[in-house]
Amino acid sequence: MIRDRTIICVASNWEVDPTSKHHVMQMLSRHNNVLWVSYHGTRRPQLNGADARGATSALRRVLRGPQRIGQNFAHFTPMVIPGVTGNALERINRWMVISQIRRVLRQVRKTTNQPIQLWSFAPDVAFLAGQFDEECVVYYCVDEHAEFEGVDRHTTQAAERRLLDSADVVFATSDALFASRSAMHPNVHLVRHGVDDTHFSQAVDRNLAPPADLPRSQGTTIGFFGLLHHWIDIELIASAAQLMPHANFVLIGDPQVDTSVLRSRPNVH
Repeated sequence: MIRDRTIICVASNWEVDPTSKHHVMQMLSRHNNVLWVSYHGTRRPQLNGADARGATSALRRVLRGPQRIGQNFAHFTPMVIPGVTGNALERINRWMVISQIRRVLRQVRKTTNQPIQLWSFAPDVAFLAGQFDEECVVYYCVDEHAEFEGVDRHTTQAAERRLLDSADVVFATSDALFASRSAMHPNVHLVRHGVDDTHFSQAVDRNLAPPADLPRSQGTTIGFFGLLHHWIDIELIASAAQLMPHANFVLIGDPQVDTSVLRSRPNVH
């Protein structure tokens, strides 16, 4: 068991809907001091409304500074220059991130002699390795980051390779990720995604009233729980709903793409 460490966790925005990385860090915070760094360096922003709203939200988080979540848990968003290219600007960006983490670390670290571990869920932060006198670097690979929309595939793959070269241990959350990363690193472990069993097992309690906004009609319910983004085949779900008019399709999640074709189906909720 990992105990009495300060864990620097580099991941996406803490304030989004919880994912496995949130649960992992909350569990580790029971016996360790966790500093979550909300970092968005992988994707270059585009000139559109969604990225403008994202940039505005990120700036608000930067200005708020470090936030306490619990006795052993804090998070903050460092200021970065989005979408920079060129060696000079990249060096400035990296110096800014490292300096900000060091400053916040001095505020939240319980003792100066508490060992530090660097955990990253982001693929492009190899420049952080060795900057905090950490005892180990952990890369927690949860996605094929180079396949995300708006990401430069070759740049992201090269950045992830540098992180793999710096990591002491790698966790992969799927068979495909495990197989591919095992070919690039000697110490890779398969750790599949899980759920909060105590929370979700309440659904089998027959005394628990169904949510008021669920459809009341009898028949099969086909459910989806998660982010509705570009990796979800919206057209396929719409076609399935059309072919199965007596089934209820219940989708629970934040829509980040056009879902109008789903909303037009009377059996999609």
